[in-house]
Amino acid sequence: MTLALMEAVVDEARPGVLVRAIGCEGHSVTIERAVAGGEWLPVRSGFPARVVGGEAAAYDWEAEPGTRASYRAVGEQTTAASMVATVDVPPLPACTGAACSTWLKHVERPGLSVKARILHPDNPSRAGRGSFVEPDGAGVLPHYRSQGLSGRQGSYTVRVSGWDALDALDRLLAEPGTVLLHANPAHGLRAMYLAVTGAGESRPGNTPGWEWRDVEFSWRQVGRPWPGGAPLLVPGWSWREAIRDAATLQQVAGRYPTRWDLLLAGTRAARTA
Repeated sequence: MTLALMEAVVDEARPGVLVRAIGCEGHSVTIERAVAGGEWLPVRSGFPARVVGGEAAAYDWEAEPGTRASYRAVGEQTTAASMVATVDVPPLPACTGAACSTWLKHVERPGLSVKARILHPDNPSRAGRGSFVEPDGAGVLPHYRSQGLSGRQGSYTVRVSGWDALDALDRLLAEPGTVLLHANPAHGLRAMYLAVTGAGESRPGNTPGWEWRDVEFSWRQVGRPWPGGAPLLVPGWSWREAIRDAATLQQVAGRYPTRWDLLLAGTRAARTA
């Protein structure tokens, strides 16, 4: 593979990065990310990334806010990598009081992701993994075959205002798949992949109005879902949004002369986050 040029653009509305490799050969490449000199990992939607007109693109919805991310492309039948593009992913806003500005990102369906206010306290636990062997005989103590501790598990409380926000959170929590938690580090919440295991709803005490709701959901920490074969999706951006107010396909083609222009417009669209 000829060493490709790389371009990375931070989404203006949401914490994600749009990436493209320019000057690619073959049918596909793998677009990878590394943070602060760490391990190179394939980007979801870039594993593989289809080459169209010598270019390949991916949207990195798993990029962590507040980090410096580097991107490269690797060809199908070679270990040679492209040049590297590096961007600073802006941190999330600082926390205020007991509430923290947090993104709950649905990994498989990015459009369901929500920006939420998670409340303290945060008290995760880790369960023991193993089995007991019960010897015969009264009063004989059992033996324990330990497999260490499981991942973290616990619950978070999210405060929302209004039916729209409540419905959006409900759609996220009810959708099968994996949720990626990203928060401002000052709040003491680490980035984690979560499986939602339950949810309950209540009204915060001494809060005027009926629009406020506290949604407590239980979770269990899981590993990163396999990134291979995922479609390229820009959260909140769709063909319906792209053709809005366009009378003809010629007008659409004029707005977005190339595939990259169409994807780039999704990162600059005026959307409610």
